[in-house]
Amino acid sequence: MNAHVSYQVEPVVRKDLDFHLNEAPRFWFNNDPFLTRMFDALSLTFPDGERYFIECVRMFRDKIDNPELQKRVADFIKQEAQHGIAHDKMNQLMKEQ
Repeated sequence: MNAHVSYQVEPVVRKDLDFHLNEAPRFWFNNDPFLTRMFDALSLTFPDGERYFIECVRMFRDKIDNPELQKRVADFIKQEAQHGIAHDKMNQLMKEQ
């Protein structure tokens, strides 16, 4: 069975991205140590994944001749870079706990 997706999700790029992570309590997920550390462990893997996504689209963006698609690729790269920065900050806070 072949499925066709007829909607598009626009990347969200923010200029003032601040999650106030330094204000988060030690066990930020419902004050539950297990769930907090489970999601913290996931966060450790995200920056490398986001950098990988960025490199994948960068390898091919010079082959794109559609201006709208070029803009979407640029926005995607910015969005993933922001995600990586946020997770790097969160991961650093975990180390400091």
